[in-house]
Amino acid sequence: MDSAMREARRCALATEMEAELATIDLGDERLNKRAGRVLQSFWADPQASINAASRGRAETQAAYRFFDNDQVRSEALLESHQAASPTAARAVYMRGRSGLLWR
Repeated sequence: MDSAMREARRCALATEMEAELATIDLGDERLNKRAGRVLQSFWADPQASINAASRGRAETQAAYRFFDNDQVRSEALLESHQAASPTAARAVYMRGRSGLLWR
């Protein structure tokens, strides 16, 4: 996926990502905000490596530090994702029905 397409998807899905992260609780508000920034990098291309998803060296290092933090638990990230999944599924369905589904 080229960088222009990745950036367009990143912008278009920002609202859905915010809803997905609304319930995240990593025990520190700064980590919650960092989660949003790090996960936004992967939102457009979830299968990308950290290096490919990041926009530069600083963002890559920040992502590695985030995932290396002992307070960052995969369970907390998944709980937030699962809580938002029904809403996200409806949004994807509605985009598909309106012809706005990304391919």
